[in-house]
Amino acid sequence: MVPRLILAGAPLHPAVIAALRAAAADAGSRPIDTRDLLVALMHADQSGEWSRIWLHTGDIDAIAGTVAVDPEPASSAVWEGVPATDTCAIALDVSGRLAFRYNLWPIPVGLIAQAWIGRMLNRDHDSAAPPSTTTSATATAVPLQVGTAAPDGSRLDIHVPAGTELAEAQWPDGCALLTDVELRAVLPQAIGFTRDPRALQLIGLDLTNGPVDMRKGYIPRAGCNFGFQLPPPLQPNSMSTGETTSVTVMMLGIVDASLTDELYEKDREIFVDRVMTDIGDAWGADACYTWHSRGDNTGADSRVVCRKGQYYFDLGLDAFTLSKFQGGATNFARILAELVKTISSRLNCAGVGSTGADSALPQIVATFAAEAS
Repeated sequence: MVPRLILAGAPLHPAVIAALRAAAADAGSRPIDTRDLLVALMHADQSGEWSRIWLHTGDIDAIAGTVAVDPEPASSAVWEGVPATDTCAIALDVSGRLAFRYNLWPIPVGLIAQAWIGRMLNRDHDSAAPPSTTTSATATAVPLQVGTAAPDGSRLDIHVPAGTELAEAQWPDGCALLTDVELRAVLPQAIGFTRDPRALQLIGLDLTNGPVDMRKGYIPRAGCNFGFQLPPPLQPNSMSTGETTSVTVMMLGIVDASLTDELYEKDREIFVDRVMTDIGDAWGADACYTWHSRGDNTGADSRVVCRKGQYYFDLGLDAFTLSKFQGGATNFARILAELVKTISSRLNCAGVGSTGADSALPQIVATFAAEAS
């Protein structure tokens, strides 16, 4: 069985990377377990507030000297080629899910520690469960099915005045950019759809080096986290009923179509921490690039930024969950392509306005936070 990748596509804080590598060195030929991970995290971040954990476990030396066996000692997953016990892998997966849900990138030491504590608190529940006839070692990875875009034919009817941005009150609802049927066309195994609006704070910058204009609007539903369920990534697996994952779409800007090209290129210059791959217009937009963080050693692009006409948008996949499936990471580009085609078909192409010689291009900086449904 080909081992799945742990936290594939998820950027990690340098201290977390150092801790995982130290844990691997200490473990030697055996898989990293949760004790290895906790001790390495404490060494990597000695300024952290570990005293509350030490009340229950003792200090670093006490933990390191304890003989302990993880509830799931088998290994079916690897991080950078290093195997981890299934208990340890689950804790790391949970940290990735939390980071994706709350936009905590790169994943910090504290989030890994919280996921570790959560896993340890649940182990008694797991051990009390009826024994499974299938283990991770005997299960096989389920192929991730990827379909083709099937847009429903609806289109936005938005027209931005020449040389301006769209008024805040006129922005479309981000949660209406994809329908359940359109999502299922791309990911046929998906069921149980949910929608969680994402907010955008616009900050206009004068490219003539003028002061920052803080009067730009707050768009409460500029984007959306489209949640859904996929089947268990390991089959058969009596301990799991499925995987909750999501696709996040954010409309970053809606401006006069004559300005989007410069806006797109200007933002590419700003985000120097991204490793970018140009897609051009192959996915139905005027231009796109996929990217991953320089701190991501997997090199798997799970996000895409595109412009089409007067629209400028971002789309991201839940890389760490999708990577659990057979062919998950290798299918990222296919999934992104079909979703971009679907969204692009909904974006009307308004005519390019004349901005005049003294127009200033608004540079949009996006800060997004989850809004309650």
